Amino acid sequence: MEHARHNTQLHTVTVWRNLLLVGLGLSLASNLVLGVVVLDKRQSVIVVPSPAGRTYRLGENVNAAYLEDMSRDVALTFLNVNPETTDYVRNAILKIADPAFYGEFKRLFDVWMVEIRNRKLSTAFYPTALTADTRDLSVRVSGVLKSFIGKAEVDSEALTYLIGFNNVAGRLTLSRFEEEKKPNEKENGH
Repeated sequence: MEHARHNTQLHTVTVWRNLLLVGLGLSLASNLVLGVVVLDKRQSVIVVPSPAGRTYRLGENVNAAYLEDMSRDVALTFLNVNPETTDYVRNAILKIADPAFYGEFKRLFDVWMVEIRNRKLSTAFYPTALTADTRDLSVRVSGVLKSFIGKAEVDSEALTYLIGFNNVAGRLTLSRFEEEKKPNEKENGH
């Protein structure tokens, strides 16, 4: 009798052990499957539509339309400036500056904004062409930059700017903004 009771208890414990092992195996298998699914899933960020009416989906790759619109906005913000808007322009550009280039942009602005205020200079940029390179996250923005002192136009020239970005977790940060030199300026060293 004692032996039968002992066998019954042993059988019950064995059944429970086996059920727990099966549960543990299922739990490990499901965690493994979920882990693979999560690691394989690519994250993307949906960006709020721009005034141009386009919607963008960002992730590891950035599409040309988004690059073009961001560059257009940066160029217009950076180059449409007057003594009353210098602080706004500076802060707007520094908000999107890549942390590695923040100091460089800040120094550039400090010098440029003093010149604009002292000379009472205004500039207006009229873009005519944008060419995006999605591989290196850059855009060439061509257009006409007009300069004014008071209401008098003092300069108007066709220029091309190279604007570069870094993709930081689906958010573009500004890493480059420079005037592209014309071929004859490169040869002459100007």
